Amino acid sequence: MAKEAKTKWGTKEQAEKSSEFWGDKAEKSEKTKAKKEEVKPKAVTIDEVGKWLMSTENPNGTSCILLYGADGTGKSGLAQSSPLRGKGKMIVFDMDRSNMPIWEAYHDCDPNIIIKDPVMMGFDEDGNYTIDYLATMNKIKASLVWIRDNHEKHKVTVVCLDGLNKLLKYAEYQMRIDTHIQVDGGVSMRYWIRRSKAFMEILEVLKGLPVHKIYIAHEDFQVKDNEVVAAVKSNTNQLMDVKCFLERKDYDDQVQFYGTVDKHKSNSAFEGKEITFLEVDKKTGKSEWNSTEVWSVLGWRPNKAKPKTKK
Repeated sequence: MAKEAKTKWGTKEQAEKSSEFWGDKAEKSEKTKAKKEEVKPKAVTIDEVGKWLMSTENPNGTSCILLYGADGTGKSGLAQSSPLRGKGKMIVFDMDRSNMPIWEAYHDCDPNIIIKDPVMMGFDEDGNYTIDYLATMNKIKASLVWIRDNHEKHKVTVVCLDGLNKLLKYAEYQMRIDTHIQVDGGVSMRYWIRRSKAFMEILEVLKGLPVHKIYIAHEDFQVKDNEVVAAVKSNTNQLMDVKCFLERKDYDDQVQFYGTVDKHKSNSAFEGKEITFLEVDKKTGKSEWNSTEVWSVLGWRPNKAKPKTKK
């Protein structure tokens, strides 16, 4: 069998996949350029704009929550215990592969908590078996589109994206592959923008879903006053309706896990509130988990009012 010809972007298939994701072309013939120039954006008529502007918006009552903190502060456990799921299903995209032990130990392998590892494997241009960063990100986006179209039929009420740090790193690795920059090589601003675009696209698609959303990240996603933070992390924070920073305090006789509400768009009175959800007794080894209070705050929404009819 003849070996597939390779370009500087890898195989032809890899080059095409890359170009589709980033919205540009790895290789452009004159014919391709001409075809691209013929494509024109769909015109929006004044009537269509008018109907859109005057249509009544219905509140969907869903939450968009960021749980962040250091490793071992209860982020994944708190997400899985969320009462926002109700009698429906929660889908967890487990980028860090950290959810399965919690699911088995504390949720008795509940079939309504669906844990999925979206990481895809493939071969690089040297024939080495490795993570396919592009395919992984595309799989997540395609899954979110499927959930948007099928959440009611399959009773999906919560989607959790666990591992924003890993996802951001995958977006960076793919950017470096496409631009032929070594892992330790310097990167210009225009390439960082490409990384941010790939990452934020997924977060924004998820936010647009008519279900409850939970994002999980490490402590470096926290934005503090008078501290410089990467634009992509600042944009992530701006996307959220509710943010809760999780920490643990280690005392002589016990370990205490608690969350501090950093942001709450629906009720600013909650901001700054500290809520304990887990205490571990060091002497007896017993633990007491109670996430009722923290979720009554994080998931708080105003009573759903009926939209007024426009006259």
